[in-house]
Amino acid sequence: MNNEQIHILVVDDESPIVQQVTFFLSELGYRITGETDSVKALELIAGFDYDIVLTDLMMPKVSGMDVIKAVNQKGSDTQIIIFTGFATTDSAIDAIKYGVYWYIKKPYNLKELAEIIQRAAEKLLLRRENVALNQKIRKMFAYITTLYDITTILYQVEDFDAVMDMILDTLHEGLKISKAAIFVMDEEDTQYAIFKARGLSSGMIAECRFRIGENIDGQVIRADQAVSCTESDLSLTRLGRYELSADDPIERWMLIPIRYADKTHGFLGVFDFSEETFSREESARLLKIMATQVAPILEMSRCRSPKQISDNQIFENAANRLVSEKILAAQKNRSIVSFAFLRLQRNPEVTRVLNLKELRTIYQNTVTSELGPAADLVWQNFDSILITQPGENSIMLEFSCTQIKRTIEQRFQDARGNQAIRLQFAVSCYPIDGESATEIIAQLASKIFHENG
Repeated sequence: MNNEQIHILVVDDESPIVQQVTFFLSELGYRITGETDSVKALELIAGFDYDIVLTDLMMPKVSGMDVIKAVNQKGSDTQIIIFTGFATTDSAIDAIKYGVYWYIKKPYNLKELAEIIQRAAEKLLLRRENVALNQKIRKMFAYITTLYDITTILYQVEDFDAVMDMILDTLHEGLKISKAAIFVMDEEDTQYAIFKARGLSSGMIAECRFRIGENIDGQVIRADQAVSCTESDLSLTRLGRYELSADDPIERWMLIPIRYADKTHGFLGVFDFSEETFSREESARLLKIMATQVAPILEMSRCRSPKQISDNQIFENAANRLVSEKILAAQKNRSIVSFAFLRLQRNPEVTRVLNLKELRTIYQNTVTSELGPAADLVWQNFDSILITQPGENSIMLEFSCTQIKRTIEQRFQDARGNQAIRLQFAVSCYPIDGESATEIIAQLASKIFHENG
């Protein structure tokens, strides 16, 4: 503890006592203000929050109890110590009632006084540290709660660009991070490239790329673990194959993997840290929470793109996540949400040669045209698709699926009118057919199985 942090007011109508205590505590490093006029002492207290007030109890004009009451009326955390040569049980009880830290009888021992002052200072600093910690915990809890609320909204936004902008806005507003980027996999060269960024130069946004396993600033980029350099005497000179210029002054950085279903879909890149609200370590923990929350969004964005999921497990995870999110939103809004599963099946009895590219295009265009932008789609390859429609009853969704089935099957017929392609579908509705993702998905699977049978 640094005694210079503690400012003490000494109040006593006896000048020798004020001089002695002021000199003694000043020698110990405390900042001291001495006052023999208790009326002036009240003025000092009104204008300044002292850390410790050491006051005599029996004084003319204004008593020590008046000084104590004046301190308490301010609502500060000032520690009060009283000393007097006329201690009585009643005065002690009154002093304790007003939150006095200690009660010293005259004549006092300077060594004992120093120990009491030190304990009062330690109690005060500990209390302030606890208050600051509690405030930080409340801020962190509020930020995490906001983060979860925001990601719930993000799952319902169709525009992937807008979602990425909202993530960067959240970083800027919540963690005061002005330089950040979201890296996603570039399938053509299997490198992670910047998809969206804030506060970075155009050159860095266009050219900065890296692969898992590359060494950056002495750190190896890993698929399953955040890497960072938050303490460095030198600015970062290279990120991946990009040579940083004077337009990219970066001294501290962090890359957090965005993983879902054991696959790294991207990285959250942060290139400055403000300790205005949270420490770097606390910010790092919050960034990892954010990466965990947005990972399914990157997965679902891939599902909505022309590239489909080919891995069964990833498709099941993405479908389960989407159904869970839609049910949660419906619970909050006290509404319904309908789900459908569509699957193409080739008729082996028809010999027509299929053009798969043509089939894929017609199928996708028919689905999106019939359902409109309100529906969320998760594709597996190109032949199977999970559909969710919030606020829509299952009868309307079943009608739409029937229209899709009719269009597809009529389009792919042989010369005799036999369908080369059949379309199976099943429809379920929350909460009528189930109240959880597991129940809804089981319903869809069961209906598809019976139709196929």
